[in-house]
Amino acid sequence: MPDPRDLLRQALADVRPDPDALERTLKLIETRRRRRRLAVMSTALALGFAALLLVWVAFRPTSGSISTGQPTAPPSATATTSPSSTRCVQATTSGDFDGDGTTDEAELLELVSGPVSCQNGGGVTSHLLSQQIDVRFGSGQMLQQPFKDCQPCLTGGGVFSATDLDGDGRDELAIDVGPGASLDDVGFYRVDPSGVHPLLVADPGDPPYVEPGPASLGGGFDSGSQSPITCRSNPDGTRELVSVHAENVGGNVEGPWKIHATTMVLQGDGLVVTSSKDSHGSFPMTSQVFQNGCS
Repeated sequence: MPDPRDLLRQALADVRPDPDALERTLKLIETRRRRRRLAVMSTALALGFAALLLVWVAFRPTSGSISTGQPTAPPSATATTSPSSTRCVQATTSGDFDGDGTTDEAELLELVSGPVSCQNGGGVTSHLLSQQIDVRFGSGQMLQQPFKDCQPCLTGGGVFSATDLDGDGRDELAIDVGPGASLDDVGFYRVDPSGVHPLLVADPGDPPYVEPGPASLGGGFDSGSQSPITCRSNPDGTRELVSVHAENVGGNVEGPWKIHATTMVLQGDGLVVTSSKDSHGSFPMTSQVFQNGCS
C-alpha cells in the first residue's frame, strides 16, 4: 500500500505559491474590521437618537403654553372694567377768550355713567360723574378741563355766556354755579389755552355782600331777597360790574326793599370794588340773575 505522505507530495508537486496571497488576506481582515467599527458606531448613534427622542417626549411643552424662561404671574381672580360714559352738551357760547381777534367756541359738558339719554334730566343728574369745559380756540388749539365749581351747574338762571367786563376786546366767561332753587351765584372766569381760571375779587371786597377771593357773585332769589348782577357800559366807554343785594323789609312783595349795590371794575384778573351804595325803594321780583350788557 502506498505511503500517504508520498501521495500528498505528488498532489502538491504542481502547485505554485501565490506571492499576493498574504496581501489579499491582510486587506480582507482590515475590511472586516472596518465593517465591525461602522456597525458599532451606527448602533451607538441609533441608541443616542432614541434616548434624545424619549427625553423630548417626556418634557415637551403642552399645547398653548410656551415657556419663555421667565416666571409667570397667576391669573387675576377678578377683572374690572370702567363704565362707559355719555357726553351731554349742557350749554354753548362763543367769544374771543384769548384776545387774538378770532372767535372761540366754549361748551359746558356733563359726563354721565352709562348709556343715559341727555334728554332725561333726572337720569343725567342721578348718573352724573363730572363736568367739563371744552374750548375750541380760533387759533386751532383745544382746551378740555374738568370743572368742579358746581355739580350740577346751570341749576338757577342757566348762565353760560361770554362777557367783556373791561372792554379790552378779550371776553371773560360767566357761569351759573348754583346751587339753585332760591339761591343762585354766577362765577366769572378767565379762559386761555392753559386753562379756565376764576377772576378774583381784590381785598378788601365789600363784605358781607361781596367777599374777597374767587369771583362768585349773587345770592337769594325769592320773595324776600333778590341778588342780580349786571355788567354795564358807561357813556365814556368804561365798563362796570354791579352786584345788587335787595332785601324785602316790608310786609308784602311791594316792599319797601333795602338795596345795597356794589360796583366793581376789572383790572387784570382782579375785580376791584370802586364804590358801594345803600338805598330803599321798590325792586322788581323778576330780576335776571346776570344781565349781560357787555357782550
